[in-house]
Amino acid sequence: MSIRVMIIDDSAFARKYLSKVLEKVSDVEVHAFARSGKEALEKLGPETDVVTIDYNMPGMNGIETLREIRRQGHTCRIILCSSSSEKGSPITISALDEGAHDFVQKISGDDSRTKKEFENELISKVVTLGKRRHLLLRQAPSDPKKLKQAKLRLDAKLKENVISIVLIGSSTGGPSALMEIIPALPKDFPVPVVISQHMPASSTTRFAQDLHRASQINITEAKEGLALGAGNGVLLPGGKNVKLERLSLGGEFVCRVLPCSEDASIPCPSVNDLFSSVIEDAKDVLAIMLTGIGDDGAKAMLELKKAGAITLAQDEESCVVYGMPRVAAKLGAIDEVIKLMDLGQKIDDYVKMSHRNTAALSGISGGRS
Repeated sequence: MSIRVMIIDDSAFARKYLSKVLEKVSDVEVHAFARSGKEALEKLGPETDVVTIDYNMPGMNGIETLREIRRQGHTCRIILCSSSSEKGSPITISALDEGAHDFVQKISGDDSRTKKEFENELISKVVTLGKRRHLLLRQAPSDPKKLKQAKLRLDAKLKENVISIVLIGSSTGGPSALMEIIPALPKDFPVPVVISQHMPASSTTRFAQDLHRASQINITEAKEGLALGAGNGVLLPGGKNVKLERLSLGGEFVCRVLPCSEDASIPCPSVNDLFSSVIEDAKDVLAIMLTGIGDDGAKAMLELKKAGAITLAQDEESCVVYGMPRVAAKLGAIDEVIKLMDLGQKIDDYVKMSHRNTAALSGISGGRS
């Protein structure tokens, strides 16, 4: 089965050259070209496995196009292929945050790489991502019996628990996922949302503002002593850890801002620290693990689940990096795996379902007394 590639680039020379490079590989087929983001969105379909996308293009730039591809729910793998996509550059970091799976910097006159090295890197990344997508599409469906058992366990939790807070952990690819999930929550969302997104201190204030503008609920950056009320969301500040504390039984959660661990290998903000801080209130918690590198939060999520929390994870196909959810799933820490495009609605449904079920039980109990 051929790996089907779309090349998005406003340069006719670049389109021809990249096509020539990729079609040296027998199982790669360049089946579509686009000169702009608008044209790409008109042509892109489920048959495309991998997209290479330039940054500088007329109309929508590469990041804006990438964002729209993700918003529309396409599951193709995306490689930023641009003269601007050098390792560590703001454009590259932004592309990875918005849902790109990898990047290749186009070769230039003062480049230390040879033309052959560039071509080998491009081919390697296209083939790796394409084969990975084919593998996911061929995966056997989950065992219906196991799915039914998991659904029964989740339904039991929803009848017993009263969700009073939603916690979300994410890393690479998280910003684009959050931009799909949080705006889907309605204005009357009845509980607070706390987000731990691996992000530098210089970026979290701006991202909180962007998320707020796109959403119906209020989003701010977490601050020391901030009480978390219904219908409000907080993004943990980069370079700080936040734990949640309840000052009274059943009362509001309050943010406690703490310094990072001295161990530089531990992400900051830490999903694990956030999740661990609410284990005593696990039956009030809905915890979600999104796309991201590594295993941050997986162990704490398992402890939350064991203590009675409801735990969800983003599905592998829609993850930019299936790292954190994979580890959590492997540990048995996940109640349900959900497609990114459905997560916002599921969160709203489960929170409101837990409240309705509890209200109904209270009414029955009251009627019998």
